Amino acid sequence: EKSCIQKPSMPDKEELMQYAYIVAADSKYTPELCALLNSLDLVGNQFDVHVIGINLPDQLISQFNKLMFHVEHINISQEEIQASRGISEVTCRKRYAYAATIGLSYDAVCILDADLIFNRNPWQFFEIAAKTGFILGPTKEQNKVYDDDHHLVDGKWMWSVPRGYYNDKDLCNCPVFIDARKW
Repeated sequence: EKSCIQKPSMPDKEELMQYAYIVAADSKYTPELCALLNSLDLVGNQFDVHVIGINLPDQLISQFNKLMFHVEHINISQEEIQASRGISEVTCRKRYAYAATIGLSYDAVCILDADLIFNRNPWQFFEIAAKTGFILGPTKEQNKVYDDDHHLVDGKWMWSVPRGYYNDKDLCNCPVFIDARKW
């Protein structure tokens, strides 16, 4: 008996470089970043991974070439960290600026947190982002009122929404799949 459900097939080898992952991590996230990269290897990822690294150990960087996919390491200097107002600004926020630039060379990119792991290859989400222009990402399991000091920059509220705003449609920031050329 034939099944009406067909398993999607991976893109052809010639099409594999159309997508990329982008992740930022400092040395505190070395074990988590290692787990992320190994999980991508385990699920058969063949797309590029751009690692925006801050003080990553040479022992980790030297093993990037053992993975079945290309890893592009972007080393962040102390000067850039200071100009960006700290490590957290680079790893949490500036990675989106890098993604916007890097993403111009790909049909779609996926922005990751360093502490994520994959248990299956999510290539279909790249396809959806590339072919529809949709931005795909998970919703948060809880929402909050935006009123804490984490949202202050130089003592000033950094958001265009008023302090104390409750967003009942808040999205988690990663993973997010996007066609950076469109957005």
